Amino acid sequence: MPQFWVDVDTLDDLDAAAAAFRKAHGFRLRIATKYHRLVRDFLKANGVADYQLIDSQGATEGTVKNETAEAIADITSTGETLRANGLKILADGLVHASQATLYKSRVADWSDADRATMAEIEARLKV
Repeated sequence: MPQFWVDVDTLDDLDAAAAAFRKAHGFRLRIATKYHRLVRDFLKANGVADYQLIDSQGATEGTVKNETAEAIADITSTGETLRANGLKILADGLVHASQATLYKSRVADWSDADRATMAEIEARLKV
């Protein structure tokens, strides 16, 4: 969501803004994303209507600045890229939480180089 939309902080606010946007501009609020099904299901479950999903295959956060979308739905870990592009995260806008997981085999034949690489990874991850 653009940071300058100071009155849009929740999904209910987004729904109201989308309706007002359509009334004022004659077309639906455009949300750029690579995750159409996830976003559509999430917005539907939360009662948001009057929007159109726009396909994004590149720098999704740039679509608002380029005026090809009014909002985005994208992956973020820290939100730095969003803030750098004048965007904010809705308070209740978490579509899906995830984390990376690294597994190591207890039965694999590990060389000394493999063990050294794993030790470095563990040290960096502070495992």
